[in-house]
Amino acid sequence: MSVYKYNDINIKKVFYKKPEKNGTFYYAPMNYDNLPLHIQSPRMKCKLNGEEIVSKGVLECETMNTDFSFYDFFLNIEDKNIKETFKKNEEWFEKEIPLEVIDDMYKRTIKAVKKDAKPVFNFKVPVSKGKVQCQIYDQNNVCVDVSKITQECELIFILHIRGLKFLKQHYYCDCYISQIKIFLPTDQKYN
Repeated sequence: MSVYKYNDINIKKVFYKKPEKNGTFYYAPMNYDNLPLHIQSPRMKCKLNGEEIVSKGVLECETMNTDFSFYDFFLNIEDKNIKETFKKNEEWFEKEIPLEVIDDMYKRTIKAVKKDAKPVFNFKVPVSKGKVQCQIYDQNNVCVDVSKITQECELIFILHIRGLKFLKQHYYCDCYISQIKIFLPTDQKYN
């Protein structure tokens, strides 16, 4: 698996395949240089504890400082998603759809940031039968349980940006967390 730091991604190398029917929706896989698009986040601060992550199926986090580069990365991805859908709408859907309609149909992954606030991100965490289905480990690369995640703990995660999921009324960028690294406080005492 190739993992790229979010700030090393060249948006021009993100490509989309034609949407294919998958049950009740259409799915357009995305790739980066013909490989799955896995990105590593910057260090973030968690806004939920492990129990809340399991019950909601979402990891909510914010940036550690006032650096907006991860937020800007997502704005660029979402902008490309809309422009690419508009550019290929006749090929993909066999009809011309105005840009305004495509923009209105697109559900954004990130919310606009209020003045003097840090961006807050919500990403899906795969959960099945009350168990998180992604690897969680600490700064020593030891696997840990989701219960070790606390509010305000620091973490880095790998996000798999899979593609565009088209439903009847809207579409969105389908992505989920595939790995989480948390930074636990150390109890080591030095002499």
